Amino acid sequence: SVANDLDKYSTRLNIQINVLRPSRSKALNAFSMALLRLDKDFSNIDMINDVETKILEFIDSTYIAKESMGNMSKAISEQARFSVKFNRARKKSLLSLERLQSEFDRTIQTAQNIVESISDIKERRYSD
Repeated sequence: SVANDLDKYSTRLNIQINVLRPSRSKALNAFSMALLRLDKDFSNIDMINDVETKILEFIDSTYIAKESMGNMSKAISEQARFSVKFNRARKKSLLSLERLQSEFDRTIQTAQNIVESISDIKERRYSD
């Protein structure tokens, strides 16, 4: 049934969120620490620009994923009320999608902070 499918979908989303959150945090924190250590050794502006470009591409991809989940959330929320079971499953799915979108927001913010750090490094190292 549709209600069972929505329940399974939200369960999978919640599992992914629980895996994503600590993984994202660890990966971006490690990247930030590496960036701080490499600040002393950044002598190749092309490498710095490449890293910055890759992170900006990552941010764009994350925005696309967030928008996709927003569209999914809208589609689910616009479904007519059918039964108590369906309505509960719909609500559960919407909450899971909201959690995922919040995780995307945190990921985007962290990545933007890294880009700002790179910009600061570039300004300190390469501005005349």
